[in-house]
Amino acid sequence: MRNVKICIKQFAKTSPYQLVNPVMRMMFSTDFRVRESSSILMFQLVKELENDVIKAQPKYIDNETKQKILASMFILKFDPIEKVYTQAGVIWKSLIDTPLIVLRQIIDTCIQIIF
Repeated sequence: MRNVKICIKQFAKTSPYQLVNPVMRMMFSTDFRVRESSSILMFQLVKELENDVIKAQPKYIDNETKQKILASMFILKFDPIEKVYTQAGVIWKSLIDTPLIVLRQIIDTCIQIIF
């Protein structure tokens, strides 16, 4: 995890897609420790991108990727493992000020990820 944090710090703004896609895959791993760590890594990536995921017009990533990140974090809030859903809930609350508006924007993406 330490190596990934270093990569996020160095390459987040120059090549965010090479970091987002593997972390997104890890967010739905069968191992709960991987899911918990990936949510932390995604939060760090969002912070390195200057909260670009929260903005209406992201500068470093496209809108579809933004919605996938937010939808994945929302889905992790309902994980069966307490550590994972607690961590995801804390991250969600720290990122999102208006959860209902954001949920309305990402509901289609959530449905695509789940089904």
